[in-house]
Amino acid sequence: MRRKIIPFLTALCLCGCLFSMCGCKQNKGAKEPDFSNARAVAELATYKVYTHNVARHTSKVLFLDRRSWFEYDAIVTYGIDANKLEIGHPHKVGTRMVVTVKMPQPQVFGRPDLQEETIQLVAENKPIAFLPDLSISEKNKAISNAQDDLEKAAKADTVMLKQARSRAEDLITGYVQNVGKAIGEDYKVEFEDVE
Repeated sequence: MRRKIIPFLTALCLCGCLFSMCGCKQNKGAKEPDFSNARAVAELATYKVYTHNVARHTSKVLFLDRRSWFEYDAIVTYGIDANKLEIGHPHKVGTRMVVTVKMPQPQVFGRPDLQEETIQLVAENKPIAFLPDLSISEKNKAISNAQDDLEKAAKADTVMLKQARSRAEDLITGYVQNVGKAIGEDYKVEFEDVE
């Protein structure tokens, strides 16, 4: 039961923050919208994906293969670069007031965050029993290579990148429309891609 309540309360808090920001710095007498909190809203669209990964190491000992297999958890962060977000002034298109949002492509923010406390040796094949354990540098190299592969896979994961884009569009659309409602306007939001 508790596991269902915590995500619900977190989502409720995020929505509350989003809706409370829509009126910040608004002058009640002015009809000019204030989109100054758009970057903060875009940062709310950033999300973290917890993933389980495997690192393998193979080395030669004399003429035999020595294999090791590590498992660990990492966190991949997806979102849009809030600093590149631009919200234009409302303009009339037909009978509607339209706000054009220039939004960068979704991306993976940096290297996956390795959860070091989760690293564990799952299997090791020593061809000769009295051989020393895998060195720390060999273990670190195997994990670094696995992290490189995980980063490449995350950047190529079009499903997760589309979800990041969709999440950002939903939050920014809601923000712009709520700013409009606060001054008595009904805005339609259109998005343009920027690099």
